[in-house]
Amino acid sequence: MAVNATQQTPAPVSKMLNVSVVVAGDAYLGDPQMALVVNGQQVGTADVSASHGSGQWQTVTFSVAAPANLQTIGVGFLNDAYGGSSTLDRNLYVDHIVVNGTALTPQQGTFQDPWDPASTGASGLYTQGTLSWNASLLGNSSTGSSGEQPIAAANQTAQTDAAHAVTELGCAPFQTASVA
Repeated sequence: MAVNATQQTPAPVSKMLNVSVVVAGDAYLGDPQMALVVNGQQVGTADVSASHGSGQWQTVTFSVAAPANLQTIGVGFLNDAYGGSSTLDRNLYVDHIVVNGTALTPQQGTFQDPWDPASTGASGLYTQGTLSWNASLLGNSSTGSSGEQPIAAANQTAQTDAAHAVTELGCAPFQTASVA
């Protein structure tokens, strides 16, 4: 009696990006909303309730499938709002991110908004846009977990706060749905 057997090929193991983002915000008509952006595509969102003015920070954690060709990872500020004064201004602050154990500071990245050329990254995101990092900064950690290199959440925004212009262009908030 012959037995016909089929051999199943195991499903490919998806490599994961485990990302922790340490953020705070200035609320105005609602909390700031942020997105995790991988290779220019939004892969997750979160509301930021920690008050930057009160010295609070919150850690938002994402676990997403890593693309085969990881090029960039970023934090997008989705819903900027300005009401005419510095106390009526919604902003997002990024202390640092940790990707599969590798810590990255805003100064290692670049910020791009829809209106201006890319600029060196800073902790304070005062307009809608994306703070992103080149995946080459991750070394081998983009393909697997390694020991986390902690950075104490510290207020690294003194220079960017001082440089923040008192006047901003009033723009309608940009909102987008979460991408699973």
